Amino acid sequence: MGTLSLSSKGFIYFTLLGL
Repeated sequence: MGTLSLSSKGFIYFTLLGL
């Protein structure tokens, strides 16, 4: 469960950085 939450947060962060 924790891994999923971390993955989602990481993905969003990466998207924001890419933008």
